[in-house]
Amino acid sequence: MKITVVLPAKNEAGAIEKTILGIKNLELVHEIIVVNDGSTDSTKKIAETAGAKVITHPYSKGNGAAIKTGARNATGDIIIFMDADGQHDANDIFKLIERMDQGYDLVVGARQKGSQASIGRN
Repeated sequence: MKITVVLPAKNEAGAIEKTILGIKNLELVHEIIVVNDGSTDSTKKIAETAGAKVITHPYSKGNGAAIKTGARNATGDIIIFMDADGQHDANDIFKLIERMDQGYDLVVGARQKGSQASIGRN
């Protein structure tokens, strides 16, 4: 089973390397795709150096378009979407895969009380 992680990113130079390396350290993921959504910083270069495949939108098309671009270019049997800013713990990928192994076709991670999400977002 091949796993692709898609990271939509816009101006994430400060966090993208740590996010990619955290995913790579799991030794579980087949490919990491960063969709560089019109960044004006060094997001693309840092992501490539960290070992991700980078697809660049020439201008910002938004998170939804970045997700679609990532999904269309993924080669994995399973696609995991995560934020590029490091707010998601890469180790949670194991929990998602565990649920897939139980026969689910779609698994969605949800924030719990105590997360960094605002009250309104919860």
